[in-house]
Parts: sequence; C-alpha cells; structure tokens
Amino acid sequence: MTDPALANKLRAAYRALAVMIGLVAGLGAMVLVLWHRSSMSGTGPVFHGAGADENLVRQLYPSVPFTNIYPDMTDAEIDVLQRECSAIQYAYEPFVQFLPRSMSATYVHIDEPGIRRNRARAPWPPDRQALNVFVLGGSTTLGYHLRDEQTVPAQLEAELRTRLTNTNLWCYNLGSGYHFSSQERARFAALLAADHVPHVAVFIDGLNEFYHPDGIPQYTFDFRRFSAPDAPVPNRLLFQNHEAFTDEQRAPLIEAAVKRYQRNVLLSQALADRVGVKTLFVTQPVPFYSFPITDSKIHPFHNPDKAAADRLCLLAYPRLRDFAAGGAFGTNHLWAGELFQGATSPMFADRVHYSPEGAGILAKFIADQLLARGILSPPN
Repeated sequence: MTDPALANKLRAAYRALAVMIGLVAGLGAMVLVLWHRSSMSGTGPVFHGAGADENLVRQLYPSVPFTNIYPDMTDAEIDVLQRECSAIQYAYEPFVQFLPRSMSATYVHIDEPGIRRNRARAPWPPDRQALNVFVLGGSTTLGYHLRDEQTVPAQLEAELRTRLTNTNLWCYNLGSGYHFSSQERARFAALLAADHVPHVAVFIDGLNEFYHPDGIPQYTFDFRRFSAPDAPVPNRLLFQNHEAFTDEQRAPLIEAAVKRYQRNVLLSQALADRVGVKTLFVTQPVPFYSFPITDSKIHPFHNPDKAAADRLCLLAYPRLRDFAAGGAFGTNHLWAGELFQGATSPMFADRVHYSPEGAGILAKFIADQLLARGILSPPN
C-alpha cells in the first residue's frame, strides 16, 4: 500500500510542477507575442518594408516599360533596385518618431543615423572644415526607386562640386519616407542640438504635407496601438474613404496644412538664423499639378481610380503658389511647382517618386538658386 503521507507529498509536488510549467509556458507565450508584435509590419518599433522578395512597383504597373525610365540599366538591374527600395525599413527615433534603418544592398546604402549615401559615404559627424549641405525631405528626397548616386541630394552634390571646384563639399541625404515639414523641423532642431551644424540646410516639401493634412506622422497610431492597445485610436476617415469628401470639405484641411507648413518654414528659419545656417525651402514639383499626368508616354503611372486620394494635393498646390507669391514663406523659399510642366519624358519612376532625370532637373534647379542667391559660396 502507498504511504498516505508520501502520496500527499507527491500530489503537492505535481501541483507545484504544473504551476511552474504553466508559468514557463505563459512567459514563453508572452515573449512570442511581444516578438511577433515587434516584428509585424506597422505594429511594433520596427516597420518593415515589403521585403526584397517582392517588387511592389511591378505588381502595380506590370505593363510599364521601365527601361525607358532607366536607360542605363537592364531590366534585371531595375528589378533589383525596385525590390531594394521596397524593402527599406523604419525604426523608432527620438523627436522625429522614425527614420530609415541602416541598409547595405546593391544600389541602396543607408548609414546611421538615417543618412543615405551619395556616391561615397560622407564623414559623420560632418567635417567642420568642409562645406556641408543638409537636405531634408520625404521619400522623394530619400530617393525611392533611385540608385544612391541618382537621388536629388546626390545629384545636387555632383552639380555643386562641378561648379565649386577645389571645394571639399558634401550634401547629406537626410530624407525619410513619410516625413513632412513638422518632422523635418524636429530633426533639424535635434541635429543642431547635437552640434551637427551645416553651412546650408535645404528642405524639400509639398507632397507629404497633404498626405498628412492633420499633421499626424505616419506611424503615430501604430505606436499607440503597440504601447497602449486598450486606448481608443482616432479614425483617419479622409484616408479610408476619399470619395466621401467633397472639395468643400477638403478646403479647411488644405488651409490648415498650408498654414502649418508656413509656420514650420518660419520656425526652421528662426532656428537656422540663430546658429548662422543659411537655408532654402523648396516646394517640390508633384505629378498632380502643372504636369502632363494623363500622357501615358510621360507618366505611365496615372491611375484615375486614385484621383480622390490625390485630389487634396492637386487642390492645395494653387494655394501654396499664392502663399509663395505673397512672400508668406519668407525670402529663402523656392517655388518649383511648375518645374516639370513642359516635360517630354518621364519625370517619375512610379506614381509620385522622381525618375533619375526628374531628380536631376530638380537638383540642378536647386543648385542654380543656391548659387544665384548667394546662399552657397566657397568657404574662405
């Protein structure tokens, strides 16, 4: 017969073991949940791109002859470039919410802290003896679907080096997907506070101001869901049901976004003035305004089904132009809204991002103005 005392001890041991197993299993499940949440796209601290195994551009535009846009690349090389850009990831960054993560691929190199290379890796921290230009903007500045040396900052650097010979000059590509003027102002302030002070700061904006008309950065609600999943999240109705909005309803959103951009320009200018940095604020060309968007040879990416989503930007640009003409953005503002109006070849590599030629035209225009206005000159 079994000793009753021994049996009780065994039952107690089994119960304790079951509790321990339950705790371990529970902790393991928690770790798996947290890992899953942190690795899922848009629900954790790292926001993944599509991955190099997917070419989102080809999926959206299967009939576009991309060799017309990249005449110096084979179709296989273009495919690699598009996949690499689709795979760009973003991670949390203080003050600006997120920046592109470091990346080293065939055509795309992003170094810490969120700086895309041009032809060569620029020194960081910047060499104080060099002539340094910081270029801030969204994904059109970062250079989606462009090789490192084809982005606007890279072509700006090449253009300026040609004109300012025997000058140690660097243009830093500080563009980030989804960023608009509020985040650029915050990043500029953070860079200055860290004593990274350039000679010139160029801000390229316009497109993203009206994809974030409420002034809320791209991943705000994802961060909120991750950190406080039980808290209510506002509904961004405009981006879920574009067709439900009339132009009359869009008008106050446009006015608020234009005025926010104006304030951000003036605030960034004040910061720059305080530390002796010269500036140029560029309102960029977009495909929805003063551009032959319906010409399939020039813009094979036009999609009438997206017209409602793009209409805010289309309606806002005349208002931006009026503000610029009235001097509302200060004397260091450059209106480039009509830069592509006479285009006879593709200026874009997808629906909104610049082609190598489009980026080069914008870079040359900026270089012309930096020198003509005396904003940039050889150091003494």
